[in-house]
Order: sequence, then structure tokens, then C-alpha cells
Amino acid sequence: MKESLDLMDFLAILLKRIWLIVLISFVGFLLAFGYTKILVTPLYTSAIKLYVTNNTAQDNQNRINYNDITAAQMLVNTYGVIIQSNNVLSDVIISENLKYTANQLRRSIRIKPIEDSQVLEVSVTTPDPKVSADIANAIANTAPEKIIEITKTGGVGVVDYASPNLNPSSPKLLFNCFVGILLGGAIAVFYIVIREMLDDHIKDEEELKKFYNIPLLGSIPVLNSQVKGGFYQYER
Repeated sequence: MKESLDLMDFLAILLKRIWLIVLISFVGFLLAFGYTKILVTPLYTSAIKLYVTNNTAQDNQNRINYNDITAAQMLVNTYGVIIQSNNVLSDVIISENLKYTANQLRRSIRIKPIEDSQVLEVSVTTPDPKVSADIANAIANTAPEKIIEITKTGGVGVVDYASPNLNPSSPKLLFNCFVGILLGGAIAVFYIVIREMLDDHIKDEEELKKFYNIPLLGSIPVLNSQVKGGFYQYER
């Protein structure tokens, strides 16, 4: 068993087995492609945008100051929690006649405040692009009234309604294929290095000189190998 490999030995070994690295990387690509295309159900995401206001923040001249905007931004997170409540989701399920429980529907919803704004993005992800858009729009129609009813303050307006997005949000085919190639290459490199480390055969005179401090009297050629000094090199 070899104790260590220096960098040049390591690179030489990899270059010698580059065909194996390419082959296993290609197998990794095929497996990732097949898994993504055949076994993974594509998911589609549609989103709505809601505008949050703090009604108590307006003075008689209908002007809004910095504190008003800050207060509205703080309400964004509160409204996000309310949107995911059973109170709101139950109404959405009834309005769309969905075969979801509130917990199942909650797992398909993602709420994200738009940075440095009073806008809240609500996205819905399901295996059907039309269902995703219908649920998102049902939230847009249901949530504002429920939020005002619960909080007794502020206001919510719809900035954008959702439309069916026919491009799947997951899985990411190119990303998965890239990961498959990387994993395949890593497995090939690991196999090559481990095999080389465990190989205790002496392959040529230079390797013998490298590992043992003994004089070399001569070598026996492989008769049918031109590379190893056999008779084929004397054919001409």
C-alpha cells in the first residue's frame, strides 16, 4: 500500500484514467436527467402582490410620513402570519372547492416581504399551474377583508393578481444534471485515488527506484509489448 501521493503523481494518475472520469460523469448526467424527467413531479408557482398600508398613519392632508411607512412595513410580517392562518385558508379551500387541508395548503404557500417596501408577495406552488394561480387569486380576494377584520387597523390592496405560469419552478433540470456530472466525477476520482493507494504492485523501473534504495541490475521486457521493451519494437 502506498503511503502518499504527491501532486504530480496525483495529476498523472487522473490524466491516465481521464476516460473513466468522463465515463462516470456521463453516467451521473444520465441518471440525474432520467430522475428529473421521469421520477420527479414538476411544480408550478404563481404569485400575487399585496400592498400594505397603515390607515392610522395618514393625516388630514392625506400625507404619509416616514414613521407611517415604517409602521406599514412592520405590519407586513403580521399580515403574512394572518394569511397563513386557518381562518383565511379555510375560506380559500371552500371558495375553490379544494381537496386540501389547511396544513397541506399552508405548505404550498410562501410569503415574502419585498425588501424596503410595503409590498407582500404571496406565492403558491402546486403540480398544476392553473390551480396555483386560482389559489393565489383566492387568497388575494379573501385575505384583505380577513386581515382588516382581525387587526381592526391598516389596509391591504392587491397590486398584482396571479396568472398561470407554464414554466415549472422545480425541479431544476440543468442544475440537477450539473450536480449529477459533479457527483459522477467525484466518485470516479475517489475510486481512482483509493485504487492507486491500495495498489502495491511495482509497475516500472522508475517506481522501483522511487520506493526502494537498491541498485537496479536489469529488467525483463514484456515480449509482446513494444512500449515495455518487447520484440515489437525491433520489427523494423
